[in-house]
Amino acid sequence: EEAADHLFVLVNAIKRRLNSPDLPVAFAGGLLTSANPLSLRLCELLQLSDIPQPRYPPVIGAALLAALTN
Repeated sequence: EEAADHLFVLVNAIKRRLNSPDLPVAFAGGLLTSANPLSLRLCELLQLSDIPQPRYPPVIGAALLAALTN
């Protein structure tokens, strides 16, 4: 619960800093993309009906990041 609370505070800080209250949230990594107390509590705090799933597998994300940095 405490970890989810900390992540919730970070998400809200980023949204405030970017002045984007409706900024979508993505979960990544096995711990957040699978149903467990952390991901479920974070969904509850963020008022999400389901655990957000990555749009692409990690290798595609890495390729997209590499393309952005070149």
